[in-house]
Amino acid sequence: MEKKSSKKKEEVDKTKQYKAPSKKKQASGKNTKASGKKPTKEEVKNMSKEQRKAYKKMKRKKSKLRKFFLVLFLLIVLAIMVGLGIFAGLFFGDTWSIDERYLTINTANSIVYDKEDNVICELNGDENRKIISMNDEEMSPYLPKAFIAIEDKRFYEHHGVDIKRTAAATINFIIHRGNSSFGGSSITQQLVKNITDEDADEGAAGVERKIKEMSRAYKIEKMLSKDQILERYLNLIYLGGGSKNISGVEVASEWYFNKSAKDLSIAECAFLAGINHSPNAYDPYKEGVDHTEKIKSRTKTVLKEMKDQGMFPDETLYQEAVAEVEEGLHFEQGIRTSKTALSYTAAAAIDQIAKQLATEEGLDVSYARDLLYGGGYRIYTTEDPAIQDRLEEEYLKETYIKKSKENEGAHTQSAMVILDHTKGQVVACVGGLGEDSNALGLNRAKQARQPGSSVKPIAAIAPAVEAGVITAATVYDDSPTTFPKYSPRNSTGYQGLCTVRRAVGVSANIFEVKVLSDLGVGKSIEFLQKAGVTTVTKETDSNLDNVLG
Repeated sequence: MEKKSSKKKEEVDKTKQYKAPSKKKQASGKNTKASGKKPTKEEVKNMSKEQRKAYKKMKRKKSKLRKFFLVLFLLIVLAIMVGLGIFAGLFFGDTWSIDERYLTINTANSIVYDKEDNVICELNGDENRKIISMNDEEMSPYLPKAFIAIEDKRFYEHHGVDIKRTAAATINFIIHRGNSSFGGSSITQQLVKNITDEDADEGAAGVERKIKEMSRAYKIEKMLSKDQILERYLNLIYLGGGSKNISGVEVASEWYFNKSAKDLSIAECAFLAGINHSPNAYDPYKEGVDHTEKIKSRTKTVLKEMKDQGMFPDETLYQEAVAEVEEGLHFEQGIRTSKTALSYTAAAAIDQIAKQLATEEGLDVSYARDLLYGGGYRIYTTEDPAIQDRLEEEYLKETYIKKSKENEGAHTQSAMVILDHTKGQVVACVGGLGEDSNALGLNRAKQARQPGSSVKPIAAIAPAVEAGVITAATVYDDSPTTFPKYSPRNSTGYQGLCTVRRAVGVSANIFEVKVLSDLGVGKSIEFLQKAGVTTVTKETDSNLDNVLG
C-alpha cells in the first residue's frame, strides 16, 4: 500500500512541474517562465504531453509573429529606400536652371520702339507692382521680420528647405488624408512657385512638383544671398485686391493703408504678412462681408510669433501693436490707376515676348512680363506710328459710342487689327472704344472674339489651290445649300454662279464651305497646323464650320 501510494504521488507531482507559478514566485523571479527565460531541455523533457503540446504551439506562434514583424520591418526599410531613391532622382535629376539676371531685382526702365526705331515709351514697371529695397528708407524693418515670423522662422538657418517644417507638414498631410491646410514651404520655395510655370497639382503629380520645387529652392539659395531672396520675395508676392491684382509689399501698403511700406506701423506689417496665405479672405473692402474679427485674430497671431521669436527689443512695442489691432486697423484704400502710354500694339508685342521668354526659361508668364517691364530691355515692335495714331484717334470719337440704358457706364465696343500682308506684321491695333479703354486691360482684338472670316483664305482657299482642287477661276454655285448636319447662310446675300476670286471678295460663306467640302477637312487642318495655327486638331475640329471661324 505504501509503495502504490508513493508512485501515484510521484505522477501527480510530475504533472505539476510546469504549472503557472504563484504570484509570490512571479515576484521573486525564481520560475523560468516568470523570469521570461526559455525553458531548458530538461524542463521540456519533464513536461506532460499536454504541456509539451501547448509549449510547441506557443513556440510556433511566436516564430510566426517574429517572421511577420521581420517581413514588415524589411518592407518598411525597402519602402523608405525606394522613396529616398525616387526623391533623390527627382531632386538631383531636375534639369531646371535659371539665369541669375532673371532673379536679381532690376529697376532700370525698358524702352519700347516702333518699326522705324522711334521710341514709343519707357516702361518703369507694371502699374500694379513697385520694386523697393529692404533698407529702412524704403521699407519698415518690421515688415520682413513679420513675414519670416509667420512664414519661415528658420529662414536664415536652412538652405532652401526647412526639413523640420516639411516633415511636420508631411505627417500632418498623411494624418488628415490630404486635407490638411498646414504648409511646409519655405520663403525660398514660395519664391520658386511665383517665378516658375509649375502648377500646384494634386496626388503623385503634386508630390513630384513639390520635390522639384525643393530642388529649385536649393539651386536659388546657391545663387543669391538670403537678403536678396527675401527682397525678391517681398516685391513679388500676391497680396489681394481682387481684379486689381495687388503684388508686392509697396503696392499693398498703398492699397490697404494709403502709405508707403517705409511708413507702416508694426501692426500693419503684421497684417500684410498674415494675409499672405489667403489675401482675399481678409479683404477689408469687400462689400457685405465683415472680416474685422478674422483680421484681428490673424494679425495678433503674427505679432505673437514675432514676440516668441525675439523680434521685439522690449515688451512695450508688442503691447502697443496688439492695442492698435484691438482698436481696429485704420484701412484707407489707395487709388490704383491703370492708364498707360503704351499702345495696344506694343502691349500685345510685350505679351508675346513674355510668353516666349517664359517658355524658353521655364518662368511664369506674369513674372516674365514683370521682367520685361522693369528689366532695362530694348523692345522692338512692328508698330507703324502713323497708322497706330490714326487708329487711336478714330477710336476716341464719341460718334461710335452708344451707352447702354440697362448697364450704366457700359457702351458699344469695337476692336481692329491692321496687318502688313507682305511681311505678316501687325502695324496697328486697338482693343477698345473710348477714353476708358486700356492697353493693359482687355484687348478685344486678340482676346474677345473668334478669327471669323479672316480664317477663310488659309482654312479653305490656300490649301485647295495648293492641292490643285481649285484655281482663281473655278466656279461654284453660291446658293442656299444644306450639308450633312450643317446649314450655313450668307450674311451678304447669294452670288449664284461665281468664281473663287469673286467669292473671296464678298466673303461668301456657302462658297467657302463647298470648297472645304471638296478639299477635305483633314487636309485643311494639316495646312493650318503647318501655317502655325496650332490650336486646331483633327480630333476636335474636323467640322465644315471651321472655315467660318
